[in-house]
Amino acid sequence: MDRVKVSLIVTTHNQLQYSKIMFESLTKYTCHPYELVWVDTLSTDGTREWLKSPIHKKTIKVLLNQRTGLGQAMNYGFRECNPESKYIGDLDNDLILTENWLTKMVNHMEANPKVAALTMVSTTRNKGVMPYAFNYRNLELVKQQVRDFSRKLNKQYKLGKQTGIKITRWCNGCHTLFRREALEQVNLWNPELWIGEDKDIVRRLGCKGWNCAIALNVWVYHFQGRTFKKIRREDPEWYEHMLESGRLLDKLYPKTPAPSLTKPKKKKH
Repeated sequence: MDRVKVSLIVTTHNQLQYSKIMFESLTKYTCHPYELVWVDTLSTDGTREWLKSPIHKKTIKVLLNQRTGLGQAMNYGFRECNPESKYIGDLDNDLILTENWLTKMVNHMEANPKVAALTMVSTTRNKGVMPYAFNYRNLELVKQQVRDFSRKLNKQYKLGKQTGIKITRWCNGCHTLFRREALEQVNLWNPELWIGEDKDIVRRLGCKGWNCAIALNVWVYHFQGRTFKKIRREDPEWYEHMLESGRLLDKLYPKTPAPSLTKPKKKKH
């Protein structure tokens, strides 16, 4: 029997050093077969030359020569995905993936047909979640550190030995596996959004009756916001598009709490 087909989309604008780290972890820790679709938007730091190197001979490359936000970039990537792929992954280029991550994600999706968007448990040094130095260039050490840290989080959130999923109102889409039929039902990503396209699409999926969830046994390290911070410093015009997208999101989804592993507190009567 053929294994479930998966396409993974990565979008980039410069930040080659992080893309290399992510790609190394992807190739090292992904056992389930997949196709990789890489969408680059006007990178000038050697990213495009790197994508043309022999290590990317199997990568499907979409090299855009125009300004575009993440919503449009994801749609361009989707058009290049194998039409037989049942699941579509959205991966930021500043992630470190962990062992067997995709196999676990696919197994969860197959067991939960109402889940349209499944994200991983994310740790980030930016938010102070990782309590010690994170040696992101040593992937063997990364694996051990994430394993150790997952035990601490399990204890903190009292997850015990749970290996299932937790249904949430919505989830961050920048390290998420989507069900293709659900994406097509909501007409893919919003091309007007330069950022926040991931948060928008999971909310629209929810409005169509689909579930979002967190895979409790899949961990990812996210450097978070490396590309956006560089754009803010170096490209005011592009950054203004991002601000406009933020204002649109605030208007569409005001005061929406972030998804959490913790149980909501009961209101006092």
